[in-house]
Amino acid sequence: MTEDGKVVVLVPRFDGPLGRWVTRRLSRPHYRVRLDSMGTAVWNACDGTRTVGQIVQELRHRHGTEVEPAEQRVVTFVRRLERGRCIRFAERGT
Repeated sequence: MTEDGKVVVLVPRFDGPLGRWVTRRLSRPHYRVRLDSMGTAVWNACDGTRTVGQIVQELRHRHGTEVEPAEQRVVTFVRRLERGRCIRFAERGT
């Protein structure tokens, strides 16, 4: 976390078994992704208990029209997090 409270996510440079082997030999095995205030809010809300819809509503409640189009922004962001293997989606009810 940065001094101003924003999240910094560490993402492995390489993926898979070969990637993990290579990563162990690097001096910097991860790259840093510094999130803005909206990204930090979404990241902090991804706690395994909220749905994407609930996260959107929470952002709207906190930040008003500043987050619009909220659904599009949140869905795009969480899909990127999933592709980067930073988060994973659970089936509803698990």
